[in-house]
Amino acid sequence: MIKLVLPPTPLASNLTSTLVVQVASKAVDSKLSLERGDRGELYASIDVDVNEFAEILRQVLDELKPVGVSGRLPLVPGRGPGTDGRTISSLLGRQISLRAEKRVEIFEGLANIVKSRGAGVVSELSSLLVDVGRDGVYKLCLGGCDHLVPVVVKSDAFYEIGRFGGASDRRRSGQPKFGRVEYRASTSYTALLYALVLALQSGYESGTNSYMFTSMQLEPGTITSPQAAVASQLYKRLSENIRRVGLQVWSQDYEGLRLAALLWLVAGYHKMLRESLAYGYPENLAFNLTVMSATGNRFYTLWSTSISFAETDASLRALETLAEELEADVYKVANYAAILIASTLKLCSGQTGGSVNDLWQGVKMLAYALLTGSKHMIFDTLYRLLRLLDDPHTGLQSSLTNAVLSTANTIGVRIDDVLPEGGEEKDRGRAVWRALKKLVESLIM
Repeated sequence: MIKLVLPPTPLASNLTSTLVVQVASKAVDSKLSLERGDRGELYASIDVDVNEFAEILRQVLDELKPVGVSGRLPLVPGRGPGTDGRTISSLLGRQISLRAEKRVEIFEGLANIVKSRGAGVVSELSSLLVDVGRDGVYKLCLGGCDHLVPVVVKSDAFYEIGRFGGASDRRRSGQPKFGRVEYRASTSYTALLYALVLALQSGYESGTNSYMFTSMQLEPGTITSPQAAVASQLYKRLSENIRRVGLQVWSQDYEGLRLAALLWLVAGYHKMLRESLAYGYPENLAFNLTVMSATGNRFYTLWSTSISFAETDASLRALETLAEELEADVYKVANYAAILIASTLKLCSGQTGGSVNDLWQGVKMLAYALLTGSKHMIFDTLYRLLRLLDDPHTGLQSSLTNAVLSTANTIGVRIDDVLPEGGEEKDRGRAVWRALKKLVESLIM
């Protein structure tokens, strides 16, 4: 059995948690156990020996290669002290540009550092040093104190540990004498954190200089290998869909991003569900979406949310009940609703005006209605949407049709494969389904 330590700061913990879950998914017949330490860190134990872990880690890093990930790197360039440019150059032993097109090259160089340690990497990933020195510096070291961690990771840590419960140095100039944070790691752990920052970035928005990360979040408890495999598959599809749509679209309303993510999780969970998770879902695992904005040489958290398996399961049950009454396909309804959200937000990013905002509010309410199984809300919302789309003065029907087809193509699905199909319509469900079907037909005619 090997035991790893996950950092006691949010972003770094989520990045490494994503890696650990993917490792556990490949460790057949194993179990991932997590315990909380005194400093807020998580200790992750996996039923494998060090050599098997090193081999699985190599496979996971190969799969994480950020091919297709675009946008500016979430790194601070330069050669000065405290910059990512200086740290990465030190790790790789050469100067290298931090331009976006260098992402894969940098990742491979960093991943090779981790791989080259072989089984010895376990010892570096298993220790944590936390100390407050007499000089007032809070020192946090993962596996060693060789290099500074990525600036985005350190910036995230400031909000957790940087204020010492309210203490502050009020000097007007110069370096503060106390309340400072020194966040460092061993060579392998630093290289791993940088590699994960590059691999798990799922968006960039130039207007606000914002970066998005999609990851998995762990809490104390246990996860079986089959559960980890399901979580990894759901995560892969979710992160791909989010990345392909783009942060410029999602930034129109992050509530829409959360709704679309939940609907995609519901669709995937339903498709692979009950056979794969015969022994229940992992209650201590969630999917995390975090947006951080860069200002100068620091980052700050702009928005963050988590979607647990419990919430996904509850939403699926509500949608399944509704779909059973309407004889509808849960997978298609959830997928189409997510595409509709992304398409409407795409319109919002390119158009302004009351009609577009009204459309978005209606689509958002429709998503909530589907996830809560509220037939009355669905009927009322669709009625309003149909009236809005039927109004020739808005021009929304044609615009939304094109946006839906474009979004489906962007995420790599055929629109015919996700269009909801109704069965025999009955009573109240008949009116609700007729309205939904009419909405769908209005978008593809």
